[in-house]
This record gives sequence, C-alpha cells and structure tokens, in this order.
Amino acid sequence: MYPKIENIFPGTTSDFQTFISLLNSLSLTDSLMFCMRVNHILLDWNKTHEDKQRNIAQLFFSEEEIGKMFTGSPRISSFSELLIVSKGSITHLARWIVMYCQDQEGDGTTFKDPKIRQIFAKALLIINDVWSQDIQMEHMLDDVPIEETRYNLLSTFRQNSAGSHIPTQHGSLSIGKGVSMFIDPGYFGNQHPEFAKQFQQVTGISIEDYYICHTYLTSNTNSKVDGKALFEFEQAVNSVAEEFRPIFASFLELESQDISDLRKAFWGDFEKESLSDFSDAPPFNDRELRTRPFFRTQDGRIIIIDPGLYFDKITDGPLFTMFGVGKAEYFIHKFGYAFEKAVHDYLRKLYPISPLNDRLSCPLMRQAIGTEPSSVELTDACLDYGEEMIIFEIKASFLRQDTVLENDNEKYVAMLREKYVLTSDGEPKGVTQLANTIIGLENDKYEAVDRDFSIVSKIFPVLLVHDELIDAPMHPHFFANEFIQALKPDEVLQNGFLKKGRFLVAPIALMTFEDLENLEFSIRRNGFSLKDALQRYIEMYPDRLQSFHNFCVEAQYQPYAGQIFAQVNLDFLAKTKDRLFPQNQDG
Repeated sequence: MYPKIENIFPGTTSDFQTFISLLNSLSLTDSLMFCMRVNHILLDWNKTHEDKQRNIAQLFFSEEEIGKMFTGSPRISSFSELLIVSKGSITHLARWIVMYCQDQEGDGTTFKDPKIRQIFAKALLIINDVWSQDIQMEHMLDDVPIEETRYNLLSTFRQNSAGSHIPTQHGSLSIGKGVSMFIDPGYFGNQHPEFAKQFQQVTGISIEDYYICHTYLTSNTNSKVDGKALFEFEQAVNSVAEEFRPIFASFLELESQDISDLRKAFWGDFEKESLSDFSDAPPFNDRELRTRPFFRTQDGRIIIIDPGLYFDKITDGPLFTMFGVGKAEYFIHKFGYAFEKAVHDYLRKLYPISPLNDRLSCPLMRQAIGTEPSSVELTDACLDYGEEMIIFEIKASFLRQDTVLENDNEKYVAMLREKYVLTSDGEPKGVTQLANTIIGLENDKYEAVDRDFSIVSKIFPVLLVHDELIDAPMHPHFFANEFIQALKPDEVLQNGFLKKGRFLVAPIALMTFEDLENLEFSIRRNGFSLKDALQRYIEMYPDRLQSFHNFCVEAQYQPYAGQIFAQVNLDFLAKTKDRLFPQNQDG
C-alpha cells in the first residue's frame, strides 16, 4: 500500500501545479542519480521487500515522517506492508525530473540538505498516484462481475508487473544466458550465420568484446550495495589493458546516454509547454532505457539506470541491435527457433540420458500422415512418466510495447491471442498447439514416436515462455480459459482436471524459463519431480489464479542459482580476465 501525502505532509496537495513547483526546487543531476539509486535498492535481489522499503524511507524521510506512514493508516503496521515507491513510479518520477528540473548550484551535494530530501519525498508520494492512474488501477473498483474485472485488468496488470518486477536471479546469470545465445554455442548465430559480422558492422565492437565489457562491469557493479553502483568513465577505461581501452571506451559511449539523450528517451520531441496536467503526458516506452542502459553525467560519472532492464539487455539485447540491418520480424522469428533449441539443450542437461531411463523427448515427433515427411514434430518437448506425461510448447514471443501502453485492454488481449493462442490467419500458437496435440493423441490421429501414449491417463500441458512478465496477475487464469476453449473437454471436473476422452488433462501451466531455471538445483540434485510440482499446482490453484512462480514461493520450492548458466558465466569471466588483464609475458 502506498502512503498518502496528506497523511505525512498535511496541507500538501497532490495536484499538478504543486508537483511541478516541487520539481523546480530540485537539482537535475542529483535528483536523477537518486532516482537511479532507488532503482538499485528496489532491484537488489538479496534484500527483502521490508529492508528495501526501510532503506528508501530512511534516505528521504525523517523519523517523524516515517512514523506518520504507520499512524496514517490502520492497515499498515510494518515496512513489509508498505510500498513507498515501485520501480514503475520511480522511473516516472525520473521522467518528469528531466523535463522540469535544471542543474542548480551545488549539484552533487544538494541532497545533503534535509529540506531538499523532504521536497523529493513529497514528489515521490505524488508520483505514486500518477503512476496508478497511468496504468488505470482504478478499474479494480469497477462494479462489474469478478470474472469481467479479471479480464478487463489484463493490460493494467501487465504494466503494473513491469513496474514492480524484481529479478529472482543474480545478474551474472544474464551473462551466461547471453553468451550461450550469441557466442558459445551461439544458438542465434546458428539460425542467422551472418550475425557476428553484422553485429560488429552496426556497433563497431565484436560480439565477444561486447560481452567481455558487460562481464567486467557486472562483476564490479554487482558487488555494490544500496544503489551506489557508480563508476567514473576515465577511471573505468584506464583500469583495463591499454590495447583494450579504445574498445571499452567505444562500448561505454555506445551503451550510455547523457541528460539530453535521456530527455529524448523519456519524452521524444514533446515540450513542457504542451503540459498542463499529468494526463497530457504521452505514454512512455522504456525501449531507449534498454538500448542504452547507462546514464553518464557531465563530469563522467556513470550509473546503470535500471538494473532490471540492464540484465534483460544482456540476455537478449544483441537481437534488437540486429533490427538495424533487417526486418524485425525476421530476427524475432530466428530468435524463437534459437530459444527453442537453447531450451532443448537445457532440458537435456536437467534430464540426461541414462541406461535405465530416458524420459525426455525434445522435440516429440509423430508418425507421418499421408504424404507428410517420414516424421513430423508433434510438440516441442515431452517428459515421460509412464502413465503421466508433461508436454511443452516453447515460445519466445515479444509483445509490442506501444500496444501495451495504449491502455486499450481489447487490443492487448488480441495481441496475447495472436502471439500465444491463435493468429488472425488461423495459425495455432502455444495454447492451441497443446490442445490440438492432446486432441490428436486422444482420437488416434497422431501416433507419437518412441513414446507410448496408449498407457497414458494424465497429461500436464506446459507453455514455457521467454517473457518474464507474461505471468502477470490474471494472465495464467486467462490462458487457462483459452486452453479450455481450444481443448473443448468433455467435462471440467471439480478438482480442476479436464476430461478429454481417455485423458485427464491438467489446466495449462504458464511457466517462464526463469521459473524452470530456479528449479534447476532441485531437479538435478534433490530428486525433485516437476510432474509432482505440477500436480501440486493444480491442487492449490486449479483455476490458475496464481502464477506458477508465486505457487513455487508458496510451496517453498527454494530457488537456487542455476549451475548451468553460472558455469558459462564463470568460464567467460576467465576469458574476460585474460582479455582485460593479460599476464606479463616475462612472468
């Protein structure tokens, strides 16, 4: 729950003119740096929510003001129940700061003044209401049936999740995934052989040197605490081997933006003369914050703007770089195949072939029908538990951010269906593919290769996705309903299972790749059964009103650092050390 400004600062209103007046009292660069510092605190995966909110409160509020946060509302008794600011609202505040603030005398030290910190605190509380209005959270109060509310809020929940998403993994794993995708084994390059050459043509940096720079920075900035992950441009460049310095300097120029760049990223060509109310602001797309994730001050200080977006960029950023040399649709299509192959290899490491058992097929093939080739892919992967099967469809779809930001729920839902259910041309996607597979197996249209479905009584369908935000609230429930419509079961049982001929079919499970990674240690070391987890998921949430991720937290499936990508990162870290700090040949 957000604290209200009137409870902490009686007499202060949250209107537009008050907000702008507050911003005019703040120094531009200092205020931006503190916004980014807050972002670092919020995205510190080692800290609890309670610790993060306490840290932020103590940065800007006096003890008396903090006390009013709890006395102002009987529903708030601790920092664990309080949300002083979210990632979405602090980014919105930074956006307004670059439009209205100017550097003032003493910039660099202005926040040492308690009066300045209090002004910032007031702006922080106001922007929370603005953020909630921007993503239309008020629709939660609409007087309509609950199922209609769940549907109407899908777009809102997506935006709210984007503004509050906290990574569940150490950032170094992003290096491991990025290196695997683009260098070794290079799943994307295998799909598009010209990738490495074209990437260097666009950026002026080889893909290997690009990841060496990111590895060096993450290995240093990840060790900082409380959002103080700052470094100096010249100091950073001079810290590496002399022959690498021009490359590192080019990298920092490529990935950084200054105040004017940031204003362009936040507002485009929009001018403040066009603003007379919060509602006049155009939608904000974070694309440019992903493209260039570092903020560089006039005096050469550099900080990561948003660690969450930064680590996303490390994982798949080179894909978007390629949009400059060809059609985006082509490269996204190739990335989808690359992601599927990466997941296949990852699953094989989780479920290696043994002399006694090989329960994994990826992909699962079926016998040809009529004039088809000798065998045809049936589904992307299958885990065989004898009388029970898990079948997977693997998708790396990207939702258009401009459509998400339109606040048009019908357009947003249409995009979800286009990407994950059924295209406008009638091509089955994800959800429908899983339903069609089950229908074809049940009516004996399809015969699986090397898997005996004649003895199978229960099937667990899993939609395994690249997009970490697709499991935002109510999205698993939405896809579960879409799956029921596609499957057309004979009966929906009280325990949540769907009766389809001889099969009991679980409601579809929407699982992000990060969810699977977080279970890696348990699967490989502890005899953990993914099938048993899916069974427990349906027992707890047959209607899929909670995501698989939240279920895992509630079921106390402890997430551990994934060893597979951690090892990739360690190997590349050694290569980075050799490249940046070569040993003296004389010993």
